[in-house]
Amino acid sequence: MTSRRLGAVAGLVVLFVALAAATPSRLALYNLTTLARLTLTQGPLLLPDGTAALPSLAGSTYPTTGLFWSSGPTLNWSVSGAAELQLTAAALAPAVTGGLTLGTGSLEFTTVFANNYTTTGVVSNAGLTLGANEWVGINAGAAIVFGIPNVSGLAMSTGGADYTHTSGDRYFARMQTGFSPASGSGQWAMLQVNPTFNGTSSAVSYALVVASKTNDLRGGRIELLSAGTTTDDAFTGYSRFFALTNHGALLLGTSPSDSYVRAHFAAALHAETSFAVGAHVVTVANNTVGASANTEILSGYRSLYLVDCNDPDGCTMQLGTAGIEAGAITRIISITTSANTLTAASVASVQHVASSFTMGTNDVISLQFVRNRSGAGIWLETGRSNN
Repeated sequence: MTSRRLGAVAGLVVLFVALAAATPSRLALYNLTTLARLTLTQGPLLLPDGTAALPSLAGSTYPTTGLFWSSGPTLNWSVSGAAELQLTAAALAPAVTGGLTLGTGSLEFTTVFANNYTTTGVVSNAGLTLGANEWVGINAGAAIVFGIPNVSGLAMSTGGADYTHTSGDRYFARMQTGFSPASGSGQWAMLQVNPTFNGTSSAVSYALVVASKTNDLRGGRIELLSAGTTTDDAFTGYSRFFALTNHGALLLGTSPSDSYVRAHFAAALHAETSFAVGAHVVTVANNTVGASANTEILSGYRSLYLVDCNDPDGCTMQLGTAGIEAGAITRIISITTSANTLTAASVASVQHVASSFTMGTNDVISLQFVRNRSGAGIWLETGRSNN
């Protein structure tokens, strides 16, 4: 038997004796290319600490990728000779700030459970989906900030589909808690907008916009702003004090029966100084039909009409009735400076005057809108002035 074979046999004997010992203290293996199996019945297995470049526990194909230890104590993972991930008694963290991505675009975690989520940098989130009865919240004193230049800072969606329910209630967004100071002078704002325009700017800033591409928004009623009491639910038991609607209506007090009202006051109206109504100027053109007066139909929405008749055959005035609130008052004043005449006459089921009134310059007629018990409305003359 050669000396080389004797050395191998002696090495195996030493190995077997060491493994069979009751309390082996140390086992050293040298010059072994492969070891098919090594079973330890007592531990621990102590390896050198290693480094990122030469981890203590690695694969034969990738000897620079594996585990090594550092002070702390800290368990480290290195990849291709560089430290990437570390584990201490306090945290699992990347070896350097911003050094790792959790998951990839094609390899995602199914579920992530976390008691707290904190970031000090910019977070990019392609999508966050919440299941039924799940929610996202922030601690007291914290804030969610949206500020992305040139794009929408915050976009909310119902999941790609419109709410189409025909009964019941739906909130798109709701504050679950209120503002309830027990005493003192606390202040609270649901939304604050701070536009800064210089003296020459023509920019427009909107605190709230309701836009519809396919609907003219005249059906139903959208309360752009509403304040009321007796409940914290706008759909049940709500008593309105103030509302501004999509029809341009300002509702103060109990809502009127007609949602097209422009202003409704449930109590007395007090003006400390002069009270002025906006004047609407109407110019009636020449219809170029000989010996035929031009008939102009006014909507009736205005409280004061200043009418200029430019038809030499005269002009006939008629008020509309659609969407007019019972009790509405309007006045028509002729501002025609020519010999053209302006006539207000009775029209069946539309307006009734004491007699046909041919108006000259500065003449005035006043009418009020009323409804009968069946709901039919008509304008009635309440006065005239031949000036």
